[in-house]
Amino acid sequence: MSWQSPIQYVIPRAVASNVDGYELLANISIRTFDTYNSYIILDFSNNEWFDVNLCASFGALIDDLRRRNNKVNLIQIGTFAEDIFKKNGFHKFCNPGYQEEIIPVNVEFRRFDLSSTTLFQNYISAQLLGHDNFPKMSELLKKKINKSILELYNNAHTHGKCQHIYTCGEYFEKNQILKFTIADMGVTIRKNVNDFFKSGSSLDGDKTIEWAVQKGNTTKSGDIPGGLGLSLIRAFIKLNEGAIQIISSNGLWEEKKGLTSSTNLKSRFLGTIITMEFNLSDTKLYILNSEVNSRNVL
Repeated sequence: MSWQSPIQYVIPRAVASNVDGYELLANISIRTFDTYNSYIILDFSNNEWFDVNLCASFGALIDDLRRRNNKVNLIQIGTFAEDIFKKNGFHKFCNPGYQEEIIPVNVEFRRFDLSSTTLFQNYISAQLLGHDNFPKMSELLKKKINKSILELYNNAHTHGKCQHIYTCGEYFEKNQILKFTIADMGVTIRKNVNDFFKSGSSLDGDKTIEWAVQKGNTTKSGDIPGGLGLSLIRAFIKLNEGAIQIISSNGLWEEKKGLTSSTNLKSRFLGTIITMEFNLSDTKLYILNSEVNSRNVL
C-alpha cells in the first residue's frame, strides 16, 4: 500500500478549553474527515501549554484517523506536554509500544468500549468523584451523579452510534479546579436534532445544543426515555459555581455559574465534546432533597 503525502498540523503555543482550542480540534476534524491512507503529523514544536483534559478530544480524533488507515505521529513534543502525556496514559495511547508504568496525577486518559459500563462507572467513582478535594456529598448523591455521567456515556452509543468514548481530566491545584472531558466521534447533536424534526430543518449547531440540553427534550423515539441527561449535573455545577461546555458540529454551548451562552465555531467538530469544570474550593456539603428529614427542618 502506498501512503499519500504527509499532512502536517502545527499545534499552537497554548491549547486550552476555550473557543480557540475547540476551533483547533474542529479544524483538524473537518479537514481530515475524508482522509484515508495518509500520514498525519501533529507538530508540537511551538506548544508550551496543553489542557490535559483535551487529550480526550485529541484521542478521539487520532483513533478516528487510524480507523481510516491513516498513520498519526506526534512530533517535537516539549518537556511540559511530554511529561503530562506520560503521566496520564495519553503517550501510551499514541505509542502502543510504550511500556513505562502510568502513575496518574490527573484523571487518567482512557478509551472505553460501549460495552464497558461497569469499568466506566468504577473509573468515574475512583478518579473523578473520588478525588481527594472533590466537594463533599452524600453517598446517594454521588451514585446519582455517577449515573448521570453514565447517561452521557450511553448517549454516545444511542445517539452518536459510535464504538468508543474517550475521557480525561486535569486538576489545576492553583485555581482549585478540576476539568473533565468526554469525547466521541459519533453522529453530532446538530444532525440528530435536525433529523428529528424531519421538516427540512437546518438549525445551526448552537441552536441544536440549546434544544438538546432542555429537560425532557430527546431525539429518541417510542417509549425510550432520553435526552442528554444533564439535569442533575447542571444543577450541581450551578450550586458548585463550576461550568459545563458542549461542542458538537459547529456549536459551542456553555453554562458557567448558572449563566448560559452559545456561539458557532468557524469549523465543525464531527463528534461531541463535553467538558465539565468543578470548583474544588467549594466547602459545602451536598445531599439530595429526598434525604432531608423533614422533622429536622424548621
